[in-house]
Amino acid sequence: MKRLMYGYLRVTGGQPDEEILGIERDLATFAEVEGFCFGEIFHEFECGSQRAFLALVEELRRSAARDVVVPSTEHLAHNPVLRSVMLTSLRYWADARVWALDRS
Repeated sequence: MKRLMYGYLRVTGGQPDEEILGIERDLATFAEVEGFCFGEIFHEFECGSQRAFLALVEELRRSAARDVVVPSTEHLAHNPVLRSVMLTSLRYWADARVWALDRS
């Protein structure tokens, strides 16, 4: 049985739909190539919000999934301190591993 992987994506204002769809496809493709069953993508739409991030953590805990893919870790937060806190939170609260495509 394949392990479950979720995606996380911060969408910025003015980002073209085609670009967002391309990133979503990249996340799903990565999961499949790496042998995961791809669940859903949690989208953060509001600058400074962590609503989708907190929902992701809750879903990871509920489902016992341990893997998250992001285009780049900057999608968690641009601020390096906040980004570090969010990565630590994923490890601490959900025992999750974050995979980054390194795509800004």
